[in-house]
Amino acid sequence: MPGSLPADGIPGISSTELDLFRFPGEIAALRSMADVGEAILRRTRPLGFDTYVVGTMPPPDDPSPTPFTVDNLAPRFWEVYLSQGMAERDPTFRAINMAGAPVSFSDIREGEGGFVPHSDELAVLELAASCGQPHGLVVPIYRAQGYRGLVALTGPGPDPVGAVRAVLRFLAEHAHDRMRQLFVPANSGNGPILSARETELMALARRGLSDEEIAVASGISVRTVRFHFDNVRRKFQARSRSEALATAINLHLLPP
Repeated sequence: MPGSLPADGIPGISSTELDLFRFPGEIAALRSMADVGEAILRRTRPLGFDTYVVGTMPPPDDPSPTPFTVDNLAPRFWEVYLSQGMAERDPTFRAINMAGAPVSFSDIREGEGGFVPHSDELAVLELAASCGQPHGLVVPIYRAQGYRGLVALTGPGPDPVGAVRAVLRFLAEHAHDRMRQLFVPANSGNGPILSARETELMALARRGLSDEEIAVASGISVRTVRFHFDNVRRKFQARSRSEALATAINLHLLPP
Protein backbone atom coordinates (compact mmCIF):
# COMPACT_ATOMS: atom_id res chain seq x y z
CA MET A 1 0.00 0.00 0.00
CA PRO A 2 1.48 3.41 -0.94
CA GLY A 3 2.73 5.29 2.11
CA SER A 4 2.46 2.29 4.45
CA LEU A 5 5.30 1.40 6.80
CA PRO A 6 7.36 -1.66 5.90
CA ALA A 7 6.74 -4.74 7.97
CA ASP A 8 10.46 -5.36 8.46
CA GLY A 9 11.02 -2.00 10.11
CA ILE A 10 13.01 1.15 9.40
CA PRO A 11 16.70 1.50 10.25
CA GLY A 12 17.17 3.55 13.42
CA ILE A 13 13.55 3.19 14.57
CA SER A 14 12.59 0.65 17.21
CA SER A 15 9.67 -1.75 16.84
CA THR A 16 7.84 0.15 19.60
CA GLU A 17 8.24 3.44 17.76
CA LEU A 18 7.19 1.82 14.49
CA ASP A 19 4.03 0.49 16.11
CA LEU A 20 3.24 3.96 17.45
CA PHE A 21 3.66 5.50 13.99
CA ARG A 22 1.02 3.08 12.66
CA PHE A 23 -1.65 4.67 14.90
CA PRO A 24 -2.66 7.50 12.50
CA GLY A 25 -3.22 5.01 9.67
CA GLU A 26 -5.09 2.66 11.98
CA ILE A 27 -7.65 5.26 13.08
CA ALA A 28 -7.96 6.71 9.56
CA ALA A 29 -9.72 3.47 8.62
CA LEU A 30 -12.24 3.76 11.47
CA ARG A 31 -15.71 5.13 10.85
CA SER A 32 -17.04 6.12 14.28
CA MET A 33 -15.82 8.24 17.17
CA ALA A 34 -16.48 5.34 19.54
CA ASP A 35 -14.11 3.12 17.55
CA VAL A 36 -11.43 5.82 17.66
CA GLY A 37 -11.94 6.03 21.41
CA GLU A 38 -11.40 2.30 21.78
CA ALA A 39 -8.29 2.51 19.60
CA ILE A 40 -6.70 5.16 21.78
CA LEU A 41 -7.58 3.23 24.95
CA ARG A 42 -5.78 0.16 23.64
CA ARG A 43 -2.64 2.29 23.55
CA THR A 44 -3.17 4.29 26.75
CA ARG A 45 -4.48 1.68 29.20
CA PRO A 46 -1.07 -0.01 29.55
CA LEU A 47 0.31 3.44 30.46
CA GLY A 48 -2.26 3.95 33.22
CA PHE A 49 -4.89 5.99 31.39
CA ASP A 50 -8.31 4.45 30.80
CA THR A 51 -10.50 7.52 30.34
CA TYR A 52 -10.58 10.26 27.71
CA VAL A 53 -12.31 13.54 26.94
CA VAL A 54 -11.85 14.83 23.39
CA GLY A 55 -13.32 17.99 21.94
CA THR A 56 -13.39 21.72 21.44
CA MET A 57 -11.89 23.78 24.22
CA PRO A 58 -14.84 25.37 26.00
CA PRO A 59 -15.98 28.01 25.74
CA PRO A 60 -15.34 28.12 21.98
CA ASP A 61 -14.71 31.61 20.62
CA ASP A 62 -16.83 30.70 17.62
CA PRO A 63 -19.29 27.81 17.35
CA SER A 64 -17.65 27.02 13.99
CA PRO A 65 -15.88 24.86 13.06
CA THR A 66 -17.22 21.66 14.55
CA PRO A 67 -17.43 22.17 18.32
CA PHE A 68 -17.86 18.78 19.94
CA THR A 69 -17.20 16.76 23.06
CA VAL A 70 -16.89 12.97 23.29
CA ASP A 71 -15.73 10.98 26.30
CA ASN A 72 -16.02 7.75 28.26
CA LEU A 73 -16.23 9.38 31.69
CA ALA A 74 -18.41 7.81 34.36
CA PRO A 75 -21.94 9.32 34.36
CA ARG A 76 -21.39 10.33 38.02
CA PHE A 77 -18.57 12.66 37.00
CA TRP A 78 -20.77 14.62 34.58
CA GLU A 79 -23.69 14.70 37.01
CA VAL A 80 -21.60 16.37 39.72
CA TYR A 81 -19.52 18.49 37.31
CA LEU A 82 -22.56 20.01 35.61
CA SER A 83 -24.81 20.35 38.65
CA GLN A 84 -22.09 22.20 40.60
CA GLY A 85 -21.04 24.44 37.71
CA MET A 86 -17.47 23.15 37.76
CA ALA A 87 -16.75 24.14 34.15
CA GLU A 88 -16.36 27.75 35.30
CA ARG A 89 -13.54 26.80 37.70
CA ASP A 90 -11.97 23.82 35.95
CA PRO A 91 -8.21 24.33 36.41
CA THR A 92 -7.33 22.23 33.36
CA PHE A 93 -8.71 24.90 30.99
CA ARG A 94 -6.84 27.65 32.81
CA ALA A 95 -3.61 25.65 32.85
CA ILE A 96 -3.46 24.83 29.14
CA ASN A 97 -4.49 28.38 28.25
CA MET A 98 -1.59 29.71 30.28
CA ALA A 99 0.97 27.04 29.39
CA GLY A 100 0.02 26.52 25.75
CA ALA A 101 1.39 22.99 26.13
CA PRO A 102 0.36 19.67 27.74
CA VAL A 103 0.01 19.79 31.52
CA SER A 104 -0.42 16.92 33.96
CA PHE A 105 -2.57 16.90 37.05
CA SER A 106 0.65 17.01 39.08
CA ASP A 107 1.74 20.11 37.17
CA ILE A 108 -1.53 21.81 38.09
CA ARG A 109 -1.45 20.78 41.76
CA GLU A 110 2.17 21.93 42.12
CA GLY A 111 1.56 25.31 40.50
CA GLU A 112 3.51 24.48 37.34
CA GLY A 113 0.54 25.31 35.13
CA GLY A 114 1.23 29.01 35.62
CA PHE A 115 -0.85 29.52 38.77
CA VAL A 116 -1.43 28.12 42.26
CA PRO A 117 -4.90 26.50 42.19
CA HIS A 118 -7.37 27.44 44.90
CA SER A 119 -9.61 24.98 46.70
CA ASP A 120 -12.55 25.36 44.30
CA GLU A 121 -10.29 24.48 41.38
CA LEU A 122 -8.72 21.54 43.20
CA ALA A 123 -12.24 20.23 43.86
CA VAL A 124 -12.48 19.41 40.13
CA LEU A 125 -9.36 17.22 40.35
CA GLU A 126 -10.68 15.66 43.56
CA LEU A 127 -13.91 14.77 41.75
CA ALA A 128 -11.89 13.07 39.02
CA ALA A 129 -9.93 11.15 41.66
CA SER A 130 -13.14 10.00 43.33
CA CYS A 131 -14.21 8.57 39.95
CA GLY A 132 -10.99 6.59 39.55
CA GLN A 133 -8.96 9.21 37.64
CA PRO A 134 -6.46 10.70 40.12
CA HIS A 135 -3.86 11.31 37.39
CA GLY A 136 -4.04 12.82 33.94
CA LEU A 137 -2.52 14.71 31.05
CA VAL A 138 -4.39 17.52 29.29
CA VAL A 139 -3.23 18.26 25.74
CA PRO A 140 -4.22 21.51 23.98
CA ILE A 141 -4.97 21.28 20.25
CA TYR A 142 -4.42 24.29 17.97
CA ARG A 143 -5.56 24.21 14.36
CA ALA A 144 -6.37 26.52 11.45
CA GLN A 145 -8.96 29.32 11.64
CA GLY A 146 -8.31 29.83 15.34
CA TYR A 147 -9.65 26.41 16.31
CA ARG A 148 -8.77 25.32 19.84
CA GLY A 149 -9.42 21.84 21.15
CA LEU A 150 -8.24 19.59 23.93
CA VAL A 151 -7.73 15.99 24.88
CA ALA A 152 -7.69 14.89 28.53
CA LEU A 153 -6.38 11.42 29.28
CA THR A 154 -6.98 10.31 32.86
CA GLY A 155 -6.79 7.20 34.98
CA PRO A 156 -4.91 5.50 37.82
CA GLY A 157 -1.65 6.87 36.43
CA PRO A 158 0.98 7.74 37.37
CA ASP A 159 1.17 11.18 35.81
CA PRO A 160 3.30 10.93 32.66
CA VAL A 161 6.80 12.31 32.26
CA GLY A 162 9.43 12.12 29.55
CA ALA A 163 8.81 9.64 26.76
CA VAL A 164 5.40 8.57 28.13
CA ARG A 165 4.17 12.16 27.98
CA ALA A 166 5.42 12.46 24.40
CA VAL A 167 3.64 9.24 23.40
CA LEU A 168 0.36 10.37 24.98
CA ARG A 169 0.60 13.72 23.23
CA PHE A 170 1.14 12.02 19.86
CA LEU A 171 -1.87 9.73 20.39
CA ALA A 172 -4.05 12.60 21.64
CA GLU A 173 -3.31 14.86 18.67
CA HIS A 174 -4.15 12.20 16.09
CA ALA A 175 -7.21 10.88 17.95
CA HIS A 176 -8.62 14.40 18.27
CA ASP A 177 -8.20 15.15 14.58
CA ARG A 178 -9.84 11.89 13.50
CA MET A 179 -12.77 12.35 15.88
CA ARG A 180 -13.23 15.89 14.63
CA GLN A 181 -13.36 14.58 11.05
CA LEU A 182 -16.00 12.02 12.00
CA PHE A 183 -18.18 14.36 14.04
CA VAL A 184 -21.36 15.64 12.38
CA PRO A 185 -22.68 18.74 14.20
CA ALA A 186 -26.25 18.36 15.37
CA ASN A 187 -27.07 21.83 14.03
CA SER A 188 -25.26 21.55 10.70
CA GLY A 189 -28.13 20.49 8.49
CA ASN A 190 -26.17 17.32 7.74
CA GLY A 191 -27.16 15.61 10.95
CA PRO A 192 -29.99 15.51 13.51
CA ILE A 193 -31.26 18.59 15.31
CA LEU A 194 -33.06 18.86 18.64
CA SER A 195 -36.80 19.33 18.52
CA ALA A 196 -38.42 22.13 20.52
CA ARG A 197 -39.55 19.61 23.14
CA GLU A 198 -36.09 18.03 23.39
CA THR A 199 -34.52 21.46 23.79
CA GLU A 200 -37.01 22.32 26.52
CA LEU A 201 -36.35 19.11 28.46
CA MET A 202 -32.58 19.35 28.13
CA ALA A 203 -32.69 22.94 29.38
CA LEU A 204 -34.63 21.80 32.45
CA ALA A 205 -32.14 18.98 33.03
CA ARG A 206 -29.33 21.53 32.82
CA ARG A 207 -30.92 23.29 35.81
CA GLY A 208 -30.60 20.07 37.83
CA LEU A 209 -34.28 19.07 37.86
CA SER A 210 -35.18 15.42 38.37
CA ASP A 211 -37.20 13.45 35.81
CA GLU A 212 -40.29 13.85 37.99
CA GLU A 213 -39.81 17.61 38.29
CA ILE A 214 -39.23 17.93 34.54
CA ALA A 215 -42.43 15.96 33.87
CA VAL A 216 -44.47 18.30 36.09
CA ALA A 217 -42.91 21.44 34.57
CA SER A 218 -43.56 20.19 31.03
CA GLY A 219 -46.98 18.67 31.58
CA ILE A 220 -45.96 15.23 30.34
CA SER A 221 -45.35 11.84 31.94
CA VAL A 222 -42.04 10.70 33.40
CA ARG A 223 -42.03 7.92 30.83
CA THR A 224 -42.27 10.48 28.01
CA VAL A 225 -39.48 12.55 29.56
CA ARG A 226 -37.21 9.51 29.54
CA PHE A 227 -38.21 8.65 25.98
CA HIS A 228 -37.09 12.11 24.80
CA PHE A 229 -33.82 11.90 26.74
CA ASP A 230 -33.06 8.52 25.20
CA ASN A 231 -33.75 9.96 21.76
CA VAL A 232 -31.35 12.86 22.36
CA ARG A 233 -28.70 10.44 23.59
CA ARG A 234 -29.01 8.41 20.39
CA LYS A 235 -28.82 11.54 18.23
CA PHE A 236 -25.50 12.49 19.80
CA GLN A 237 -24.20 8.91 19.91
CA ALA A 238 -23.70 9.52 23.63
CA ARG A 239 -23.19 6.77 26.17
CA SER A 240 -25.23 8.54 28.84
CA ARG A 241 -27.70 11.36 29.34
CA SER A 242 -25.00 13.41 31.07
CA GLU A 243 -22.72 13.07 28.05
CA ALA A 244 -25.58 14.12 25.75
CA LEU A 245 -26.27 17.14 27.96
CA ALA A 246 -22.61 18.14 27.90
CA THR A 247 -22.60 17.91 24.10
CA ALA A 248 -25.78 20.00 23.78
CA ILE A 249 -24.28 22.68 26.03
CA ASN A 250 -21.01 22.73 24.10
CA LEU A 251 -22.91 23.05 20.81
CA HIS A 252 -24.85 26.04 22.18
CA LEU A 253 -28.14 24.25 21.47
CA LEU A 254 -29.72 25.20 24.81
CA PRO A 255 -30.94 28.62 25.94
CA PRO A 256 -28.66 30.40 28.49
